[in-house]
Amino acid sequence: MDVLRDRDVAIRFGTTLQERLGDEKLLEMEDQILVATEQEAAELVSKASKLFGKVMTEVFEEYGISMAQVLMSPEPFHELIAEWHGEDQEVMQIYEHLNFLEEGYVAKKFRNPLKVGDPMINSSLVSIDTEESVSLESLHLNKDRPLAIVGSSLS
Repeated sequence: MDVLRDRDVAIRFGTTLQERLGDEKLLEMEDQILVATEQEAAELVSKASKLFGKVMTEVFEEYGISMAQVLMSPEPFHELIAEWHGEDQEVMQIYEHLNFLEEGYVAKKFRNPLKVGDPMINSSLVSIDTEESVSLESLHLNKDRPLAIVGSSLS
């Protein structure tokens, strides 16, 4: 990722990301997610994530950066940009608009109003094996203890 230490490269890279991720298809999906039912939103988020990942991978690779480098970096991408170009207003303004690169962006954007200790909402997950909806309530066998859900991705 050292290639992005160069100011001109950082500007071109950030501008390219803005252009590609400002694609109407992605923006339209984001609007649809906000008004969709739970089931529709889950499908749209999955499609948008795949498209988002594809675009990100393409842009990083155009600049000679593999997604493995980005994902395995000890410092998050947005922190490296700030470290290298934090004093440069023009560069930082470009990356300010790319705030989705920050950790927790999606969590902030679609913030969950629940707090630790609040009663569990009865939501559902879709089984990978059967594609059937499974309620969280049915998974919460020991009701006097908290239910922990751990997720991961292989994408």
